[in-house]
Amino acid sequence: MNPLIIMESLKEQFSPAELAIYDLIKKQPSLVTHATTTDLAKKAGVSQPTLTRFVKKQLGYKRYQDFRFDFINWLSSNNTANTDEDNEYFMRLTKLLELTKAMLTDEVMTDLAGFLSQSEHLFATGGAKSFLSAKLFETLMRKMGVYVSSYSTDYLDDAVNYFKKDDLLLIFSAGGESSYIRKITNLKCKTLLVTANPNAKYRKHFNKVITLPTLSGDWEYDSISPIMFDIFTELLVTYYAKMSNNHYL
Repeated sequence: MNPLIIMESLKEQFSPAELAIYDLIKKQPSLVTHATTTDLAKKAGVSQPTLTRFVKKQLGYKRYQDFRFDFINWLSSNNTANTDEDNEYFMRLTKLLELTKAMLTDEVMTDLAGFLSQSEHLFATGGAKSFLSAKLFETLMRKMGVYVSSYSTDYLDDAVNYFKKDDLLLIFSAGGESSYIRKITNLKCKTLLVTANPNAKYRKHFNKVITLPTLSGDWEYDSISPIMFDIFTELLVTYYAKMSNNHYL
């Protein structure tokens, strides 16, 4: 059984010193595997006898070494389970990268880079986590001397008053259906929507739409998909740099 769960179930009866031992082991479980009882006790701010009594009296072990043996066995089995989960994560990520690579072809990215290069001013926005991609786009473009303004959706009501027909606004939105998008569907400037929702209801109002893939088909609950927004952003900037012969990368 998980030693941490055992300690968790008993912690109400722990003394302050015993709670300090429990908190340390919970935060840094690997200490049990390689630290001596003296070092572990010192890190917890208690005496070595207190640590030994805790293991014997509260946890029911005859010796500290018995506790350590059980703890190492539990850590080993837990790490195996985590490895399986990690492998599954990377398998999903690899599959998603393959889908994205098939979608973002050289032709598609060259067209988008050209679309950007035709614009006088570039702006970017996004709601919640999607705004991070807008900031990344701004940062990467500015690194090669191309001025981009990123606005959070809170400031868009004012910003839209400055957009002109030769400007371009990039909107990063996983769902593509947020209320702020509806407000800016009739802008004078050109617009590009980057979304993960193939059925985004406002997509017809944009000059160009890029729909990034998901594995589950459900953009809202696919936790791995946001990674693709940053990959798309870096790829777009790379193509823009190539088109403008800017070798900042």
